[in-house]
Amino acid sequence: MTNSHKNSASVSTVELSTIQPIPLSERHGKPRDLFTIWFGSNIMLLTVITGSLAVSVFHLSFVWATVGVLIGNLAGGLFMALHSAQGPQLGVPQMVQTRGQFGSYGSVLVVALVVIMYIGFFASNLVLGGQSLHAIYQPVSTDAGIIAVALLSLIACAFGYNLIHAYTKIMSWVSGVVLAVAFGWIIFRHGLPADFLGRNGFNISGFLGAISIAALWQLAYAPYVSDYSRYMPKDCSAAKFFAPKRIRLCIAKTRLKKEIMHNANKIADLK
Repeated sequence: MTNSHKNSASVSTVELSTIQPIPLSERHGKPRDLFTIWFGSNIMLLTVITGSLAVSVFHLSFVWATVGVLIGNLAGGLFMALHSAQGPQLGVPQMVQTRGQFGSYGSVLVVALVVIMYIGFFASNLVLGGQSLHAIYQPVSTDAGIIAVALLSLIACAFGYNLIHAYTKIMSWVSGVVLAVAFGWIIFRHGLPADFLGRNGFNISGFLGAISIAALWQLAYAPYVSDYSRYMPKDCSAAKFFAPKRIRLCIAKTRLKKEIMHNANKIADLK
């Protein structure tokens, strides 16, 4: 099996692969293709809120907050990448794999916990998305914004892997450029407070809290991370698959959270 195999489905085709294994003849792509999936999908408001906790709730300085977020992302990314590496070998979704690890009955509890976790995750994103649309365009109410975001999410689910890949490829570039511009504006145009690096400090409970939040953010993707890697050829090298994914995910999330810590300090400066 080689990377020359192409998936017969296109961006406009409804996803037909659900819990069944992806046929070897339909496997395609390389591990590096997953970069845009996770980079593009993580430049969102919930990441903003999560990143700001290190300085706004745990009262860490920028330096210690950055260290804590980095450690947490690296630790959580380790287990996330391990799960992702299983995808090409088994070809089935992560939750289906739990039947082999926990048994038919034991996996029920795991799946139930994951369903509850992602109902909360989805609800959080819907509310933040609805509020953002309302803030950008006042005639759109928060409720209408929530419905709009939910419908867009439903479309993504219906068309599945190829549409999500195409969308996150575009958003990686668009959001990446916007992120870079915003970062440059904060530093060079608006300017940082004179005591920026001296604000807050170090406290062990806050430091451990920042590490935990960052690690949990990564671990929260573990229950479905191989749902995307299962479309890749079975002969993908585990080493090539594992290292780039972990590093790129950590860079994407840590970079965004570092910018949000800049913003959190800026907001505190305005109060």
